[in-house]
Amino acid sequence: MPRSQTHVRETASRNAVRSLIDDFYPNGDALIREWSERDYGIDFVLELFDKGQPTGKIAFLQIKGTGKKIEKLKTSDEVSCPNVSQSSFEYARQNRIPYILIYVSTEKPITFYYLDLQSLMKKDSPMKDLKTGETTTVRIPIANVAIQDLTGFFKLVNSYY
Repeated sequence: MPRSQTHVRETASRNAVRSLIDDFYPNGDALIREWSERDYGIDFVLELFDKGQPTGKIAFLQIKGTGKKIEKLKTSDEVSCPNVSQSSFEYARQNRIPYILIYVSTEKPITFYYLDLQSLMKKDSPMKDLKTGETTTVRIPIANVAIQDLTGFFKLVNSYY
């Protein structure tokens, strides 16, 4: 059975996110752990350390990838991330642990946009009305971008602790 383009893109997207995080924390104070069971809405668990010491700070990451450049919408200062599943919103609603959607372009320079799905679920959002198995498109503010400087992304994770 040949490997599908979807699987190739998923692997490239995960590798891109891991690379950006590893480059931002070359001392290893941000550890990406693979979610080894079947993907039900969480791709990675991010664990933060302080000079090698555990902090107890973790975040769940859901990765969505594209091989194309992510473009700003013409009508707003946002980007559009398609195919976010109902199960992702359900995880966000149920968890106290930060649950962050990352929309990554594997085109150079590697860029990702991130969104705190829990804050989205706190709003009066139609996302909570999605039926099991449904997907929707989510808008992410262009200010939530990470190219080389991931300060804003890690500030979001730390805001939960």
